[in-house]
Amino acid sequence: MASQEPDQDEDAVLSYDFSIYELPPIKIYTSRAKAFEDVNKWAKPKGCAFTNGGSKKKHGLRKAIFLCDKNGPKPVEGPPKEKGQGRNKPSKGEECKYSIICKEKKDGTWELRYREPWKNSDGVETNFCIHSHEATSGTGTEHPVLRRLQRKGEREEAIVNQMNSGQKTRNIKDFLKDKYNKKDEESDLAKLQDIRNAIHKERRERKAGRNTTQTLVEELEGKEDWISRPTYREDEPNRLHSMQFCYIPLLEYARLYCSVFILDFTYSTNSSDMPLFEAIAIDATGRSVCTTFEFTEAEDEEDCIQSLRNLREMLGEEVSCKGGVMLSDKADAIRNAIAIGT
Repeated sequence: MASQEPDQDEDAVLSYDFSIYELPPIKIYTSRAKAFEDVNKWAKPKGCAFTNGGSKKKHGLRKAIFLCDKNGPKPVEGPPKEKGQGRNKPSKGEECKYSIICKEKKDGTWELRYREPWKNSDGVETNFCIHSHEATSGTGTEHPVLRRLQRKGEREEAIVNQMNSGQKTRNIKDFLKDKYNKKDEESDLAKLQDIRNAIHKERRERKAGRNTTQTLVEELEGKEDWISRPTYREDEPNRLHSMQFCYIPLLEYARLYCSVFILDFTYSTNSSDMPLFEAIAIDATGRSVCTTFEFTEAEDEEDCIQSLRNLREMLGEEVSCKGGVMLSDKADAIRNAIAIGT
C-alpha cells in the first residue's frame, strides 16, 4: 500500500530548483487571508485558482496548504439520479496536485513556501509544482473561489441592497453587470447561483440560529411602526396558529380614506406552507393600499371568519360600522365568512 505524503520540513534549506516552474512569488503577509487573496490574484490570469486545503499546528505555529481548485476526484459517469436523491451535477476535479504552503512565523506574519516533489514507497513521484489539466480562459468565471473573493465587500452589499428592494436574481445580475463592467473596473464574474448563495447567506445571518417563524415574530415586535399579533395552538404552545401584522401608517390611511377592501389568500409565500390572508384597501382615486396580512393554518371557513374579525378590530369600530364593500374570488370559505360577518 502506498504511503501517505510526508510532513516536509519547510525550515530546511531546499536545494531543489523551483525556478523552472510557474509558481507564485514568495512573499510575507500580515495574515493568512491576505496571502490567500494575493495568490488567487496572481493565479487568475494564469487560468487557475487556489482553495484552502486545511491547516495544522506545530510548535504553536500554524501551517496552511493552498491547493489547486481542481484537486478533487475526476467525474465518474453513472446513472442519472431520481428526484430527491441528489443532484446530477458531476465533479469538476482533475486530481491536480499543484499546491503551495503558507506558514505562520513567530512574529505573526505568514510566508509562502514551495513543496518539494516526493516519492512514495512504490517509487511513484508526485510533483506539487505542475498542473494536471489545461489552463482555463483566464477570466476567472470558471472558478467559484475567484467569484466568491470578488463578491466580498462592496459587491455583496450591493446584492443585499437589491434583495431588500425586492429585485429578482436575474435583475440583480444585470445590475452588477451594468455597474461594474466598465473600462476602469474589474468585470463582474458573478453567476446566478453566486447571487442566490449571497442571498441565502444573508438570510441565514439574519435568522441567527432561529427558525423563520421566530425571526418574523421577533423582528416585527422590535419595530415601532408595525403591529403584530401572533397566536399559538393550545395543544402545542410553541407552534404558531396564526400571525397577523400590518404597517401602521397604511392602516391609518385605510381608516381615513377607504371603504372598499379586496380579500384573498395566496400560497407559496413561506417554508411552513401557511396560507397568507391579504386585505387590500382601495381609495377614491383607485389607489391600492396593503392594509393587513395574516398567516393562517388553512383556508377554511373558521380561519376566514377569524381573519375578518381581526381585520375589523384593526380598522376600529368607526370604520367597521360605516359599512363598505368587500370583494373576493369564488372561494366558498371567504364568501361564507363575509356573509356571516356582515
